[in-house]
Amino acid sequence: MDRLDIFLEEVASVLGTEICSCARLQEGRSHQVYKISTEGGKSYSLRIPKTETATLIAKRGTALLTALKNGQPRLPVPLVIYESERFSILQFLEGEPLQSWNNVNLSTNRRKTLLAGFGKFLFRVWTAAVGPSVPTSVGCTYRTWLVEEVDKGLRRSLGNSAGWGDPIHFLHRRTMIRHIVPDHGNTMTALKHGDLNAWNVLVDKAGFTGVIDWDTAQLVPLAAAVQHPLFIADIPGWQNDDVPPEMIFDDDRTELERIIDRLAMSSPAPAAKQIPNLLRTSRERQFFEMSLRNKRINAEYTRIKLASSPINKRRREEEQRRHEDAEKSQPQALRQYLEACHSLSLAIQVVTDQSLTTQGDTTDPTGRLYPRRILPWHNYLTQQEDIWNLLSVDQPFYSDPVFPSRHQLDYVASLIRPITSETGLRHFERNTVENAVQKLVDEAYNDKQLRIRLGIQGSVTFESHTNNGSADQFCIYRRSNSQNVPALAIKYRG
Repeated sequence: MDRLDIFLEEVASVLGTEICSCARLQEGRSHQVYKISTEGGKSYSLRIPKTETATLIAKRGTALLTALKNGQPRLPVPLVIYESERFSILQFLEGEPLQSWNNVNLSTNRRKTLLAGFGKFLFRVWTAAVGPSVPTSVGCTYRTWLVEEVDKGLRRSLGNSAGWGDPIHFLHRRTMIRHIVPDHGNTMTALKHGDLNAWNVLVDKAGFTGVIDWDTAQLVPLAAAVQHPLFIADIPGWQNDDVPPEMIFDDDRTELERIIDRLAMSSPAPAAKQIPNLLRTSRERQFFEMSLRNKRINAEYTRIKLASSPINKRRREEEQRRHEDAEKSQPQALRQYLEACHSLSLAIQVVTDQSLTTQGDTTDPTGRLYPRRILPWHNYLTQQEDIWNLLSVDQPFYSDPVFPSRHQLDYVASLIRPITSETGLRHFERNTVENAVQKLVDEAYNDKQLRIRLGIQGSVTFESHTNNGSADQFCIYRRSNSQNVPALAIKYRG
């Protein structure tokens, strides 16, 4: 005998009749649900919880469902026949799950027909007195209740529950409550189904027939109960089955609001006059509330509502700074390095006020090396392009990040001072030109293939020979055979 047969024996004993048939209806996240039929021709729903947690949650929902049914026996919700820790037996409601609310599959007239019946049902639930077996008030205002709900979300984000995002977002929600919810001291309550998706709404050809699965039902402040059903609420992050993301239901919400308006005008219920306005203004509250209980909706709420908040703006700025600082500390590729070096060269500042500069006569060129002629370099651009083509073919040299970081060059830039003397000019050139040239040639020489293509026989170094009276610096070309060949003489003059 399998597990289901054992349950069916117990069910038959509870009902006092034989079970003729048993068919699985659906399997949700928390329960296995079956339709059972007896010899007397009656049908029931058998619900078997999967876990102890599901049993505890269902027990609370069943108590509220029983109170609701006792107060309104003709309301199309299932009557609770029997309940235990192992299973529950409920009245079977005729009809099929709506499954999907879709403008394509459901005509306008069909949707209006369904909303007419469903609207009457919702209004009766929102105005129902749940009976003496259940407390008639949660004992607080909607604003106070909402603060408690936010704190539950905060505790989830601080705990081990993954996917709830940054706790700071829940703290920010706390500050938003007073703007979203005016506190008028109203402690009126209503019953909230808790999961009004299309699979829990039953319909037939004539229209709406009932609502099932009351496990998550709660007694909440009136403003938390009076909201649109999930399948027409258009809450960002909520996924309706078989509904494309671009399909919205503004017209259906307006139709439901008109239905509720008419019902409220003729109702003597104490909450009736408040319900129409609460429904019209419910979307912001519903989005807020659902973001506290659904991870996808929480992510959308954070993106849409909290992204522009001052707290998030500061956090993004801090993250951006950390990201930029991390990038600046990384070695650079060739093009980025050359651009950074170019910005260093442009940072030169020459003091033109003669009273602030070194004084002296013009250097006598007698006995010194100096250019006799300056000739134009006509094919410079062509040769430069040829060199760049060679460099770009060598991908490691061109793209590998091996050159000094932006942080290192920023430090060099911080040392640049206005030039007032030849010594200052020498330091500027050393920091911004000579070191960069030496680093570039070193890296090119270390690349064997590139070294061959460019014909480089060694690296370069800049050495000072101020004692020879003819130049401040020599650019020394070091051949691989340890020979040193002077390649360029430099004289710094202010």
